[in-house]
Amino acid sequence: MTWGTVTLADEPTELLLAFAAWHAHLGASEIHIFLDRPNKPTAQALRDIPGVIVSECDDMFWHANGGRGLIQTRRQDAVANLAYAETDTDWLIHMDADEFLIDSRDILAELLALPETILGLRVPVRERVWTMAPETVFEGSFKVPLPGKLGLDHHLYGELSRYMQRGLIGHTRGKTICRTGQDLVMSIHGPRDQDTMNLMEAQSLHLLHFDGLTPFHWLLKRLKYASLPHAEAKKNTDHYRWNQIGALQTMDTLDEARRFQEELTFLKPEFATKLRALGLLEDAPTFEIGAALRKYSLDDLDLSAARFDRRLRRRDREFVEEIGWGAED
Repeated sequence: MTWGTVTLADEPTELLLAFAAWHAHLGASEIHIFLDRPNKPTAQALRDIPGVIVSECDDMFWHANGGRGLIQTRRQDAVANLAYAETDTDWLIHMDADEFLIDSRDILAELLALPETILGLRVPVRERVWTMAPETVFEGSFKVPLPGKLGLDHHLYGELSRYMQRGLIGHTRGKTICRTGQDLVMSIHGPRDQDTMNLMEAQSLHLLHFDGLTPFHWLLKRLKYASLPHAEAKKNTDHYRWNQIGALQTMDTLDEARRFQEELTFLKPEFATKLRALGLLEDAPTFEIGAALRKYSLDDLDLSAARFDRRLRRRDREFVEEIGWGAED
């Protein structure tokens, strides 16, 4: 029994190496990484980790695979289906580069126990939050989605609830690890039409979502998403993520945007205590990223928040200058 991952990524090399090392350490036999922004040094560094299969998504790649769409989610669907068609693993999960699986027991044991009629295992999400400014990209605790009916957010978060769903500001659906060799069409969170399929909820698996590796990364991701062609049509939609973007678009300075972001992603100590008492905030004791990095001789990988932000500023220099944030740091 084997399992693997597939990811479309446009992130700093340090994050991609940590992502690949962690999932190789966890037991993935195939780690498909499609580089949305081709980078040969990054591709070579990734290939040094066992099981990693890198594809650089250049013009030739997209010419052979239906063309490069402007919308990222469609490109994600495309590479997920390419990997699903080609994989030799028994199970495959589509993930983003800021998502890390953790297991409290054994991934393979849970997959082996599934009846053959079960085509997918839903992996619930935990979302990273901070209580203080992070020095490294993996610091923080993890919010658990609110149980019960939608709309309960208001009782805990008041006016901020318009920017949340089930207490989270990123996705709440988690991801689905899919049985391969089936007539499935892969999408971002799992197979299409999965609500009508035979799926089970994972018991020992969780997905850690580092939705923004640093506070600046969180802001940058959302403003870049707002610049996409389909964003204008959605900006007046009453949806929690578009509400976040709409609020940011009204802000003139980075300081103003950061204050808003801190309200959403930082917890005051007394509120963190309250969430823990309700079972809505926890640590991830099995996420020992250092052990994975040592295993693949990546001990010297610089995962500081300052380094990560510098890489983002260099990578997106034109965009950062366009929105008037280029003078920071």
